[in-house]
Amino acid sequence: MASPQNSLSTLFGISVHDGMFGPGQATMLMYTFLRNGATYLQSLSFTRFQTFISCTAAFITYFHGR
Repeated sequence: MASPQNSLSTLFGISVHDGMFGPGQATMLMYTFLRNGATYLQSLSFTRFQTFISCTAAFITYFHGR
């Protein structure tokens, strides 16, 4: 299992990739969660939740700035 600091830096890197390029972030998140000991269904749930939160934050930021 990876250290919490390593996991946070990995998730930060994935977030930067998601903001710049988009495609592939879900696959990287799945592998990160699986590597840290989550089951496949947990990894899927965490990834979908993170994607939902990311899209919601982008939506709020876009309409708040208008």
